Amino acid sequence: YIGTSINDGPGCLMLRCPDPACGAAVDQDMINLLASDEDKEKYDRYLLRSYIEDNKKVCCRDST
Repeated sequence: YIGTSINDGPGCLMLRCPDPACGAAVDQDMINLLASDEDKEKYDRYLLRSYIEDNKKVCCRDST
């Protein structure tokens, strides 16, 4: 389930438990515990890309 979701793209960052009655988030700790090394690398790239996209408008200016 995790491997398929990661291979489907960045939507894996919003991954939830496959049990409809549960709905718990699948977080990075669970990915690190259960995913293959290749899938962990993909997940980390998606996570980094998402962080960069979310913070594009943050401007670093010298305050002096």
